[in-house]
Amino acid sequence: VLFACGCDSSTKTTAQPTPNPRSATASSETNELLRRVLKVGDVDAKILEMEMPPEAAEIMDRFSMAIAAHPEGLQEHLANHSDLKPGEPLPYHRKMGISEDEYNTMVAAKSETRLVPTDACTVSIRPTHDTRLMISGTGRASALNGLIIDT
Repeated sequence: VLFACGCDSSTKTTAQPTPNPRSATASSETNELLRRVLKVGDVDAKILEMEMPPEAAEIMDRFSMAIAAHPEGLQEHLANHSDLKPGEPLPYHRKMGISEDEYNTMVAAKSETRLVPTDACTVSIRPTHDTRLMISGTGRASALNGLIIDT
C-alpha cells in the first residue's frame, strides 16, 4: 500500500512500500488529481507501520496466518455478510483461526491501533518520455522502484 500526501513542495509525503514493479493506469478523472498531488521531484517521506497492543498483535498474527492459509473461508464469510455497514466488524467465525474471545480482543484493540513512523526515506517522482511518472525510493521505500503511473 502506498500512502502519499502532498500539496506543495513544503509538504511531507508519507509512503508505505509495495512490491515492484507495478504499473497503474488512472481514469481521465483521476489524471488531474494525480498531476496535482504527485509533484515531480524528491520528497522526504516516512515509512509507517501499524502498532497495536502486544496481545492483540499476537492474535492478529495468528489470524493473518489462518486467513492466508485458507482465504476462501474468509471470502465466503465476507460474502455472507455483505450487508455490513462501513466500520462495522465482521462477525466471528471459527475459520478465522482464533477463539471468539481472541477475536473480540483484536476488534477492541482497533481503537488503540495507530500508524507510527518507523523509518525515513526519500521518494522520487520523475517524468518519463511520455505522460507517465516513474516512482523510486531510498531505504525501505526502494520497494517502489520501477512503479510507473500513467497520468
